[in-house]
Amino acid sequence: MSTVTLTLRDTNGQYDDYSLRYNIRDTSLGNLWKNCMIENFFESGHPIEKTYCLHGWQTTWDTNYPRSLNYICDSLNKHIETINNELPALGYPVIDLHFSVEGLQGNSQEELLNKIHHHFETLIGQVWDPSPWWLREDISNPTRFSIRMLNNLCHEIEGIIESIESDIDRPGIFGSLNGVNKSGRYLENKNLVELTLENYNDFTEVIPFGALRLYYAQLGKDHKEVYRDGDTDIERKNISGTRYVTGEWTSSFTRESNVFKDPNYVKWLKDNDWDINDPTLALKAGIVADLICDDTPPNIVSEMLKRNDLYKLNLDGREMVYDYTWADQEQWQEYVQ
Repeated sequence: MSTVTLTLRDTNGQYDDYSLRYNIRDTSLGNLWKNCMIENFFESGHPIEKTYCLHGWQTTWDTNYPRSLNYICDSLNKHIETINNELPALGYPVIDLHFSVEGLQGNSQEELLNKIHHHFETLIGQVWDPSPWWLREDISNPTRFSIRMLNNLCHEIEGIIESIESDIDRPGIFGSLNGVNKSGRYLENKNLVELTLENYNDFTEVIPFGALRLYYAQLGKDHKEVYRDGDTDIERKNISGTRYVTGEWTSSFTRESNVFKDPNYVKWLKDNDWDINDPTLALKAGIVADLICDDTPPNIVSEMLKRNDLYKLNLDGREMVYDYTWADQEQWQEYVQ
């Protein structure tokens, strides 16, 4: 059986490295994911995106964590300003939104996040159907980068708030290749494999603690996100389940769950004419690897939260070392032209 190991480090040097070991599922989906990971992570040598990697590490409104909610809000406001400095002259409305920690503690947080995400959807479109705005040649690359960051920072805020407002810690690790390298270059020709019916049939209702599942390597929102966010701004064409495999992953270190546990979610799907028996909607979870639990879940989470950086990746003896931080990568993005 193939195994993959994620190693976290404490950039402050107080704690030793901590590893999470996984067994990759011997299924058509698991094997496809492993092959894509070898090609896109190990053979490309491209860095992971550390600006969108560790989610939910802030567990209270005032947690002393470097990439804090206050920092994320300031970053999002800067990207909104960049867009507003260019696009209104081309006919796009001014984005009249401002983010702060205080503003996110109110009842309107979901509405605020849905609105900024809707701007992202309008400006970029889908992988298979790009927005006319995104196809324009007169939009500068810094503004394009800011459009993309509307999505990343919006979801990062959601993850932080979910962790803060939950009765348990809810960290997650996202292994994405969407970031730039030291030359400010994005990964070119990333292998993007469309899921087949055989792959979809490997999706499961149960999401085990810490399991790795397919990264949402596309744009828009999946059905559960739309339901959870109460998003009435999103267009139906921007609602879709996972369609691609890239070797990228997401993980959530919460108790084992079932995607259809919430009866109101099931009712919402039926009321909106989504067929829960259609595997190609990807309403279930694309689990590709299971965590080898050498300790109790609370202790694993406690050890994770002592570290603040995904440092190494090992797959059957192949190793990638990512010896930089999210702060370093944000400086590399300054080279993007």
